[in-house]
Amino acid sequence: MPTEMKRMEQDIVDKLKDLRLASGGALNYRVVHMEASNVLGPAPREKDEQKDEKDESLEKSLIEKGVRPFSVQALREDQMTTQLVYSSLGVAYKDKPEEIIPNIVPNNVSELEYKLLNIIYKLNRDQSPKVALVAPMSAVRVDPQMANLYRQLGMPIPTADDPYAPLQQVLRIEKYEVNRVKFDQDQPLPQDSDTLVIVDPENLNRRQLWEINRALVEGKSVFLAVQTYNWDYSVRGNRLSISRIDRNPRINDLLSFGVTIREDILMDINHLPLTIRTSSNPLANLFGGGITLDLPTHIMLNQSSMNPDVSITSSLSNIFYLWGSALKIDEQKIKDNKLKVTRLFSTSKEAWTRPARRTLEQADLEPPASGGEQYPLALLITGQFPDAFKGQKPPEWPSAQKSQESSAEKKAEGIPELKPAPGKLIIVACGRMFNKNFLSQGVVDFYLNSIDVLSLGDKLIGIRSKKPINRTIDKPSSGARNFWKFVNLGLVNILIAAVGLIIAGLRRKARNAYTLTHRS
Repeated sequence: MPTEMKRMEQDIVDKLKDLRLASGGALNYRVVHMEASNVLGPAPREKDEQKDEKDESLEKSLIEKGVRPFSVQALREDQMTTQLVYSSLGVAYKDKPEEIIPNIVPNNVSELEYKLLNIIYKLNRDQSPKVALVAPMSAVRVDPQMANLYRQLGMPIPTADDPYAPLQQVLRIEKYEVNRVKFDQDQPLPQDSDTLVIVDPENLNRRQLWEINRALVEGKSVFLAVQTYNWDYSVRGNRLSISRIDRNPRINDLLSFGVTIREDILMDINHLPLTIRTSSNPLANLFGGGITLDLPTHIMLNQSSMNPDVSITSSLSNIFYLWGSALKIDEQKIKDNKLKVTRLFSTSKEAWTRPARRTLEQADLEPPASGGEQYPLALLITGQFPDAFKGQKPPEWPSAQKSQESSAEKKAEGIPELKPAPGKLIIVACGRMFNKNFLSQGVVDFYLNSIDVLSLGDKLIGIRSKKPINRTIDKPSSGARNFWKFVNLGLVNILIAAVGLIIAGLRRKARNAYTLTHRS
């Protein structure tokens, strides 16, 4: 092993010893040393075949299970060299296939406890939890030259881009059974799913709203990330034009139990710059450049915005809340419906809103003189949800081709009887932050924590949070910035000068007293 990885084996063994003691001896472990040269090197000579047969069979069997060597850089004397090392952990339980945690290096040893217990916990279940994921895909326009290149390489020409593919991938890595649903007449919401995930919906029709309502009323767990609007940035000369593009999710028609998504524009003093690409400079776009805009709609949420008393958000790193909205809570309706609402994260205390309109002016981007306020952005709601379509027949799919037979069935069917049961809902008034172009570690952790709580409870969340996170402070106000500038640049110098003058005065006084004493 390279010098940087010499202590890693002992660190892992110590952690496994602790877990073995905590489990009362239910966890057993064994350290296996392997040689990459036995697999990747030349074939053994005839006289060495018998001697190496045992080692070679061990390494080959582990490679078949998924243990692969990987290269690391190591410092040797005065130069950097590359070495192939084995550093993996396999988890076996009864007759189930062995799970492999690959490529363990010092940087991710802190995450090993969660990864290990997550695999053990999910191997111990009789059935993997089922998640139905609803997220849009966008059409792709392929340049004719690129299309010809795809044909020459024998590759299919892409027709759609999936900006939310990572949401499906991370759930499968976490051993969830994920079903990607188009959510239309041909593929409605599956009834056997444990959790329903809907991200960035647009123009939901009444039938789709009815399907979500049924899931909530019948006790399904629902994760809902809604984007009310996006912004289009265009630069013409020295002038920036910001235009609003409405998404019209219509989800407020469903949220009649006391929570709604605000239609006005949300801004916060805590924000980050965002680099956008423009059609006027394709060369800069090619090299990853563009125009950097620092607008208060690019909201950054840090630890002061998170609820520390909830396992979902108690140990999250920063979240980029792009073009999101605020939530409005009607306390009386929540009380009447006997629901419990828990805030997961909010804006800073210096956030503000502007009325919804198509374009933004420079004056809209400035915080109000009277100060801002704090708005809720994500909520966990539990309890028995009311039926927003009570007494109504299920709406038909807009594209349904009704036959006389199906119409007769619908007339005979009447109003379906739902089976009420307490459910869970996590609602976030921003879907853009789950887009693969803006996905951050904090957003991924929040997403996985939410799905774990909705599907499994919060047993594993406290373990996932045991890793270093980026802790930033709120952006200070202009008054606070001016104060600290004065303290660092002015007050310190004034104090030094004052101390110098005091010392000089004391020395002069002592010298004068000494002179007068000796003259007398």
